[in-house]
Amino acid sequence: MPVTEQPTKAQNQALHEPTSAPPGGPGTVMGWRLGGERLTLAGWAVLFAVFGLPVLVLGLILDGLAQWIFGWCLGVWCWF
Repeated sequence: MPVTEQPTKAQNQALHEPTSAPPGGPGTVMGWRLGGERLTLAGWAVLFAVFGLPVLVLGLILDGLAQWIFGWCLGVWCWF
């Protein structure tokens, strides 16, 4: 029967602690230093869809109602 090697104390500790820092230190992958956290293009798109579009649509509806009821043109479309 073959003899298997037992892991060292450091290897055993690294196996049982998945939240431990990587060997190169935190913020590195294969020795490359990673950039800081930032929003990606998809993140900006989601922010615009969740916060920007509803405000834009509500503003257009209110402007349309003001123009229809009072005859005042208040929005961007009046510039054209």
